[in-house]
Amino acid sequence: MKPLDNHTIKLQYTKLADGVKTLMLSTIDENGRPFISYAPFVKKEGKLYIYISRIANHYRHLEASPDVDVMLIEDESDSANLFARERARFVCHAVNIGNEGHDDLFALFETSFGAPMIRMLRGLDFSLFELTLLEGRYVAGFGQAYDIDLGAIGTSLSPGMGTLRPPNHRRLMEGAECNDLFNRRRDVEYAS
Repeated sequence: MKPLDNHTIKLQYTKLADGVKTLMLSTIDENGRPFISYAPFVKKEGKLYIYISRIANHYRHLEASPDVDVMLIEDESDSANLFARERARFVCHAVNIGNEGHDDLFALFETSFGAPMIRMLRGLDFSLFELTLLEGRYVAGFGQAYDIDLGAIGTSLSPGMGTLRPPNHRRLMEGAECNDLFNRRRDVEYAS
C-alpha cells in the first residue's frame, strides 16, 4: 500500500466533508445503551446543525444527554474496500437551539434539501440542534488516520471542518505491517 501525500489526503477529506449530506448519529438512551441513527445536516462556522423530529428517539436522547458522536462516511458504492471505508468521526456537544431566529440555517437546509421539503418540516414538530465539534478523526483507509485540528478552523479545508494532522499519539501503519493486523495480535492502536 502506497502512503498518500498530505495534499491528496486533504483533498480526500474535503471531498468527503463537502460531499455527504447526512451523518450517523450515536447517542445514549435513558438506560445508558448506545443508539445509532442518522440525520441530514448542514455546517456553518465550525458547527454542524441537524433538524430532527421531537418524536425521534435521538431527539429525546440528545435532550437528556448532549454528548454525541457523529460520523460522516463514504457511500458503500463508492468504496474500493468495505473494510476500510473513508470516514470522519467527531465527538460533539449538542444543544437544542429551537427554530426562532435561525433563517440563515434554514436557508442552508433549503439549499441542500430543497425549499419545499424544509417548509413542510417547519410546519411539523422538528427542532434545530447545534453540534459543537470537540475533537475529530479522519480515516482515509487502512493505517491512514489523522486527527482533525479543530483549532485551525480559520484555515479550514472544508469550511468549519478543521485541518488534518497525523496523530502524535499513534503511529501510522504501512504496507505489510497493516496486513499483519489480520494475521496476529499487535500492541498497536488503530483508528476506530
